[in-house]
Amino acid sequence: MREMGCDISALYTVVMINRVLNSLPFLSPLRRHQLLLRSSGWETPLLAFIGVRLEVDTPQLTHMVVPLSWKTRNSWNTMFFAAIAGGVDVCGGWSCVEVARRTGVGVLYKDMGIQFLRRVDSDLHVYCRDVQKVQNCVQMAAASGERENVRIVVLGYCPLHSADQPVVRAELTLSMKRLKL
Repeated sequence: MREMGCDISALYTVVMINRVLNSLPFLSPLRRHQLLLRSSGWETPLLAFIGVRLEVDTPQLTHMVVPLSWKTRNSWNTMFFAAIAGGVDVCGGWSCVEVARRTGVGVLYKDMGIQFLRRVDSDLHVYCRDVQKVQNCVQMAAASGERENVRIVVLGYCPLHSADQPVVRAELTLSMKRLKL
């Protein structure tokens, strides 16, 4: 399995965590997704380290927060590029995580372009409004078996300083294909 780009032990861990979370009927879908994001720190320790939080997860919108803390702050009291990119990465890809796992589709980033419009000197609120577009692309990749690409836009805001103007604008291309397991 390793040569196909799939670590079976990490996949097994995620499947087991998913089963446990799905078996708890008292959890709201948002709370279940928040716990799933926290548990993904096993696969991607950087997410657990910087403390990305899921705030809203609907079919229209994904909203995550990257806190400005001693872990994410540089010497100019602004957010490190890696923390910003991590927040954009997770927010853009989160919309397809559950659908991709259910349909057996692998998702990778083909490219990422980030524009820094202002200083990120408080918590970064990251929004992706292309959730439905991404999920439709996952379904197309699962049905056709061919590689499908989708271009999405992720915007970041610092509500403390500029609630109405984005401080970060990222354009990402997600590439998806059904896995051969």
